[in-house]
Amino acid sequence: MPIYLNLPLVIDTQGRNVYLFFIELKDVPGALEKLTDVISENNVDIRTTILIPSREKINIGYVLTHLDFSYAQVSPLTLNNLIKRLEVVSDSNYIEPQYDNLIINTFSFPLGVMEERAVIFRADWLKGLFKRLLKRFGSGGEAFLFYMGLEGGRSSANMFRKKTNITGKKLVEAILMALQAMGHGIFKLEKCNLEPLEIIIKAKELYECKSNEGEGGSQFIRGFLSGVLSEAFNMDLLVVEVKCQSRGDKYCEFHAQKTSYKEL
Repeated sequence: MPIYLNLPLVIDTQGRNVYLFFIELKDVPGALEKLTDVISENNVDIRTTILIPSREKINIGYVLTHLDFSYAQVSPLTLNNLIKRLEVVSDSNYIEPQYDNLIINTFSFPLGVMEERAVIFRADWLKGLFKRLLKRFGSGGEAFLFYMGLEGGRSSANMFRKKTNITGKKLVEAILMALQAMGHGIFKLEKCNLEPLEIIIKAKELYECKSNEGEGGSQFIRGFLSGVLSEAFNMDLLVVEVKCQSRGDKYCEFHAQKTSYKEL
């Protein structure tokens, strides 16, 4: 069962004495252990940790970690100095909550996925945007969302193919897993046959469908899947949604059919 992953980019400290540390750690065996030993020895609690390799510096990793000093034996300044003294550490800095209980990560920019720049929008914001678009423009709004998704699916498939060299069914499966990893929904490629054509994708918890509860229908994701499948199998494929959770079905179900984009 997938877990709820709350990215620690903006956090509520909930009244605890939490600080965000940014540490440049040398890429040597045991470095992370030495760092966590110093933290735990001073009774500081690690709340979150992100460890990534540096793109700018050779043999350096960046550690972003929220540390709770509620029961600590040292101050954040003292711990920061202790961390800096470690031979496995190149540098260390920290920030306190900027607004009452709110800590916002200002150490990093931009975000990236697979070495491609990425941005994050709240699902509720997107749901509201899609709902207002459909209410204002009706079928025109549906077409707009579909074509947005279509181009996004094509672009994503091309990017995945160039970076991984995978094609066909494996490419589709990889992108469906990536969609789940990035919070769009939980997808499963149920069937994938080209002769005769039978491609079925099932999905749950699509944020777009949750914005249309009682009305039904995904347009953006439907377009995205159309673009992915068309690029993966090198043919014009149109995805239609035959079941939808917004209409009371247990899951959303998408079927692919041949088409010509000149006719869309």
